[in-house]
Amino acid sequence: MGAIIAVSNWKGGTGKTTVAVNLGAALVECGQRVLVVDCDPQADATDTLLGQREPDYNLYHLLRQQARLADSRTAVPLRPEDLVQDTARLHLDLLPAGPELAPADREFGGVLRQENLLQRALGDLPQRYDVVLLDCPPSLGLLTHNALVAARWVLIPVEAEHYSTKGMRMMIQTIQAVQEQANPDLAVLGVIVACYEGGKRGPVVFRQLREQVGALFPDVLYEQAIPRAVAVVESQVLHQTVVDYAPQSPVTLAYLGLAGEILARLEGAHG
Repeated sequence: MGAIIAVSNWKGGTGKTTVAVNLGAALVECGQRVLVVDCDPQADATDTLLGQREPDYNLYHLLRQQARLADSRTAVPLRPEDLVQDTARLHLDLLPAGPELAPADREFGGVLRQENLLQRALGDLPQRYDVVLLDCPPSLGLLTHNALVAARWVLIPVEAEHYSTKGMRMMIQTIQAVQEQANPDLAVLGVIVACYEGGKRGPVVFRQLREQVGALFPDVLYEQAIPRAVAVVESQVLHQTVVDYAPQSPVTLAYLGLAGEILARLEGAHG
């Protein structure tokens, strides 16, 4: 079974999807076979990795099938592996999302065992990969809750600014609730500073954030921060990962460093 990692923060604008997509590419560079599961109705990870390609089916249809809302007498059962899309990078695959996921809380909210829909929908698919990254929406609704139940680990991207710690406290409470109610094995794999500003104040803010995060979670903040970079925006416009678009850029080197730290932490957890 691959390491299933939810990339999550209820606060928007923390670079969550950017981290999921580019970390996935960096992990591939480190020799891993990676699946990104887009759990966000905005489908930004899908847009980045597939561009103009619009699959006939996406995660919504798997969840709907698990919720038994489809007519099993007429519908051909969907297998998760049939929905997986190749991307431009070998060994980086995508299970896409679509806007149909937007009303998930309302549509699936009354379903029996609703917290396990994603876990059941994925089935044995994670066994085909070394790492599975679940890109969560910026909310604490049903989709994020399902991702936390399906995952073994949580990565929390934050900005290097004061309000990030408020978002972290909400995430901690949510993780603790999921541990108590549905997934006792869930654990925080680390906190990533994903929108790091350079300049004179950059190191000061980063040090302050390290102190604040350390008070909540000792030894979880990764040494490697991810800087803001124009190359990331340009790569998104071209539907590429920044690892492919600008392989020698500082931001790509940062993602490669982060991937190495994460793999070391995973190896330490299993060893």
